[in-house]
Amino acid sequence: MKTYYSFKDVSDFEKFLHSKKWNSGELDYITVNNRIYTIHEYDSNGKNMSWGNREHDELIDCNTSNRYGSTGFTDAKIYLFGDYGLLRDDIHYQS
Repeated sequence: MKTYYSFKDVSDFEKFLHSKKWNSGELDYITVNNRIYTIHEYDSNGKNMSWGNREHDELIDCNTSNRYGSTGFTDAKIYLFGDYGLLRDDIHYQS
């Protein structure tokens, strides 16, 4: 059984990251506005993570200065891209 963090919208997700309630590891699945997003990409530098939803062709992108540092995601900026068109074929996106 998968555990999802659930948020009403991207602003709610951003507030959660800023609160430091979660600050390590990866969020493989999240729900935003009742849509499931699967981890799409993350960089090893700790500056970017993204989640995709194939059914709605959307991408949620998270940018931060250093998620591995002591401040974690407190400066995270979240962006939602619709009609993304570049979701990866090697990922099984949950729906």
